[in-house]
Amino acid sequence: MTYPAPITPHDPDHATDCDRVVKAHLLLSEPYSSDIDAVGAAFLASIGLKGAALKGAQKSRGATKLVLHTDDTSLLVAKSKSPLGATHFSKSIPPLLSPAERSAFIAIISHHEAFITLTLRTDASHSGNNSALLHQAVKAASCLTQPLGLLWGPTKRLHQGDAMRTILKSNAPLELFISPVFKQNGPRKTQIINFVGAQEILGFGLGLHMIQLSRQKAVDAGLAFADMCANDQTFHTRRSFQHNGQTFRLTHNDQYISLIPVARFSKDIASIIKSDAKTAA
Repeated sequence: MTYPAPITPHDPDHATDCDRVVKAHLLLSEPYSSDIDAVGAAFLASIGLKGAALKGAQKSRGATKLVLHTDDTSLLVAKSKSPLGATHFSKSIPPLLSPAERSAFIAIISHHEAFITLTLRTDASHSGNNSALLHQAVKAASCLTQPLGLLWGPTKRLHQGDAMRTILKSNAPLELFISPVFKQNGPRKTQIINFVGAQEILGFGLGLHMIQLSRQKAVDAGLAFADMCANDQTFHTRRSFQHNGQTFRLTHNDQYISLIPVARFSKDIASIIKSDAKTAA
């Protein structure tokens, strides 16, 4: 692969306050032995660019790091012959797993032998979605590396198996971009799910109050709402939302939306839904 002459780099690992940085780690069963240029070329091809379109590129002397530069974006590809450090896996295992599923995640963390890190930096002038662009880089790299697992930096969640393969085939996987985190809130210790990643993908934070709902039903409802919002930019302005027979009231507070389950289908809620339907029409 032929690159233009090196320029002064914007190192994705040393971004300014105006930069946006996201990264992901591909966990491997053995060190990646091919030239790191192949990963860079695959990424450029996936977004429709050729080497000549780059503003600059730099490769480390040991050929373990490659930085690609466009007008407003830098991609750092780094490969390592050692496992990823244990500190990266704090709270990385998803909730709601069976014992067997949890064991599979622990096995990948314990037994992977190497990794590739992709770090994407964009400056303030970049109008695109960083998570979507990083996903493209991960898809391109995974075709060359056959990873055991994917540690997604924006949500700090680990993905593996069939779920990871589905993510790598998808064009916009919400299950990758948005991750549920369970917490308790207020003096009553109300159970709440915070959907990490929603701010960048949807343009607002998203939470759900788990009132008389199981964890799985609550997660499914939150992701269903996020999916509707991703496909309809006005959907979040509604006052109610229904999923699998459950009605949720929407509250808006400073770029954050909370979904609150309604205990019973009252006349007030019915009128809100009817009003929303007329507005949507």
